Amino acid sequence: MSRTVKNRSLQWRTIAILVFLCFKGFHAPSTLKGQLCPEGPISSISITSKPVFDVGHGSDKEADPPSKLYRFGNWLHAETDETFLRKQLLFSEGDCHSQFLLAESERRLRELDFLASADVRSYNETDGSKGVLIETQDRWTLQISLGTSLEEGFEFTGGSIAEENLFGQGLAVRGFYRKLREKKDTGVGIESKRLLGSNWGTKIEGGETRIGTFFEQDLSYPFLAEIGRVSSKQSILLREDVFAYYLPDNQGYSHALQPLRQRSGEISFAGRSGQPGGWTLFGIGISRQELSFDNFSTGTEVIRDRDFSTFEKAPEPITQSLKHQIQDQRVTRVNLLLGQRNIQYIKRNGLNGLKGSLDIPVGREFDLTVGKGVSFLSTNDMQNEKDLFFSLRGYGAIAPGGWILTSSFALQGRKIADSPQSGWHDLLGEFDFYASWKPEVTPRHTLFARISGSGGWKTTTPFQLSLGGFSTLRGYRLGYTPGAKLLVATIEDRIYLGSPGDGLMDIGMTGFVDLGSMWAGDVPFGSDSGLQASAGAGIRIGLPSGSKDVVRIDVAVPINGPTAFSGPTFRITAYEMLGFLRGFEDDEMRRSRRVGGGLKLISSSSSSF
Repeated sequence: MSRTVKNRSLQWRTIAILVFLCFKGFHAPSTLKGQLCPEGPISSISITSKPVFDVGHGSDKEADPPSKLYRFGNWLHAETDETFLRKQLLFSEGDCHSQFLLAESERRLRELDFLASADVRSYNETDGSKGVLIETQDRWTLQISLGTSLEEGFEFTGGSIAEENLFGQGLAVRGFYRKLREKKDTGVGIESKRLLGSNWGTKIEGGETRIGTFFEQDLSYPFLAEIGRVSSKQSILLREDVFAYYLPDNQGYSHALQPLRQRSGEISFAGRSGQPGGWTLFGIGISRQELSFDNFSTGTEVIRDRDFSTFEKAPEPITQSLKHQIQDQRVTRVNLLLGQRNIQYIKRNGLNGLKGSLDIPVGREFDLTVGKGVSFLSTNDMQNEKDLFFSLRGYGAIAPGGWILTSSFALQGRKIADSPQSGWHDLLGEFDFYASWKPEVTPRHTLFARISGSGGWKTTTPFQLSLGGFSTLRGYRLGYTPGAKLLVATIEDRIYLGSPGDGLMDIGMTGFVDLGSMWAGDVPFGSDSGLQASAGAGIRIGLPSGSKDVVRIDVAVPINGPTAFSGPTFRITAYEMLGFLRGFEDDEMRRSRRVGGGLKLISSSSSSF
């Protein structure tokens, strides 16, 4: 038997073993039936699911046109199935009452995107047992949109149709056309974080990009709230796309588009030992990552004046500037994870300036992933680099009085061996400090501040940051002053105004100031910005009232630099900067990490970062 055949056989045996470990089946912790119950047993569970629009019954306004419209919307909307909701609970009738499990179940319900709010509470029965009342409210989940951008003048950015809670089973289906700057995606997708009410999550999405095709598939079993001991993940990503470099104004072009092909896959599982509030995490997995820049019909292209409808072949000086970041990667790694998690959750209202409840992870958490490039899984068609990859992440938070203070950091890189490029490369780092304060004397106000920094060093794959955008200086367009390292600070006052329309929505406003600076580093077309600032104001909309989600509509202007007090920049976003939710992440760091190496081993719905 040839060496190639032996290696291929070993490769598939290794993958088969990991698949078996990943998907042999996990079970929720055993219940407490038959045990003594100091707090009494649970004798009944009642679930009330409120419609999207709570218009009441028997009121004088029931026949008003708005009420009729709201009732029609409720009729059109498929409410979340009660059986599905029951499957999310960490207890059942006959179990011993546990306030901890009630709180974890409430948080688990609140994690569902299609629920605006969730409340779980118990009461005493006459026989000494406990009854449990569960109240949820749905969000509007049928989304039909025509996308527009006002940031650089009116621009059509595509459209989509999606149902985020099909048949009330937590299944999201969507079709979309996205066209914004370099992005041009057309595709369909299906996703469920709680497949058929279970703890399994899945996502399948595919379609066409500007230059090729894409396919993404994910199957995961995250840690079950704060009590689960096992986690597993399998994923595949295939994508042909472009990375857009921002160019300074003196180049004569606004962007350089570098085609690339990315293929990656992962199979991993993790466990944790200890007790809720004090877990030690460990994991193992195998990942494959390929990044290539060849075999495309066209090479690097440039555009003028941010007009992505017309392309030109990049001149030689621009392609030479990109050369050190256009290096193929092909590596198979065996990955090990070690971490410590000491987290408890507290519930706070109105942190986004409105009324919704959020679950705040308080405590500390860190994890270290180390991946070693291996050759024993290589074949003639799967050649491997030899490298050592690491990823270190940390999070900490305290909540004294009306304050919430959080900090986090992340650092990753890889050491290349047996190559002219030997040494440490692709070092990406970032840190964040967030502070939120609700003064007792003005409870409608939430004061918010943050300091954030990010950067890249010795990058061999496409990487570039900029000083404009939602997560940096909101008064400047995306792509303003490209570079390798940036530091930004924000201060903001978020004000809850009330709930007009018979309490069907929440309205708020905000005023903010952003400060930031960029350093050129060693990235293509980087430059130093000096200290820049912008200021603005905006409104916040929560729909329905009490929703944990908020839509931001901001307008901002630069207040210094070469474009001081120029035309306003408009931004519409569907999330807040809060510092402890996984939904907020710097888009530019994410687009660079996706090609920079390393897959996240652990999949956890309760992860704080």
